[in-house]
Amino acid sequence: MQTQPKKGINARRHNKTKLFMYHGGINGAYEAIYHGVPVVGIPLFADQIDNLLRLWSLGMAEYVKGGIREVNSDTLYQLIMKVVSNPSYKRHAVAASERYRAQPQKPLEKATFWINHVLNHGAEHLRTKSRELSWIQYHMLDVAGVLAIPFVLFIWGVRFCLSALCCRAKSAGQQYNTRK
Repeated sequence: MQTQPKKGINARRHNKTKLFMYHGGINGAYEAIYHGVPVVGIPLFADQIDNLLRLWSLGMAEYVKGGIREVNSDTLYQLIMKVVSNPSYKRHAVAASERYRAQPQKPLEKATFWINHVLNHGAEHLRTKSRELSWIQYHMLDVAGVLAIPFVLFIWGVRFCLSALCCRAKSAGQQYNTRK
């Protein structure tokens, strides 16, 4: 069986590609969805498990549940055979590809439109309203302060009660010692 680099398989849209096996990175997920290819993934770290879970939830992927630590030849073989022999994985991958590609404009047309829009009308109306907030509002320090007040009062109350109990215990102990 001949293997090719990842970009070689997907960039040419090879129609004989039965399976895309990879680590679970986001770019590979986009490529697999775009080209409608089922996936077997071996997550290594970071967002890779989440990316593979998203592909799995679309019905177009399986992955090694324990990641690289749990992979062995039997598990990998079972997953590959499961995905290759079950046509639902390919059907779900093609459906995801059709949804992904269903755009009213091509990306270059969309970019051209927005560049012309900004040149003709400016971009002030596209700026986020958070730029108008003060630093305190932007970082929500006012909300943090309101939430911190009950917490500080609670801690102060517990400290006051404990100090009052300790003072009473000390004074009671001193009274007991003076009676003897």
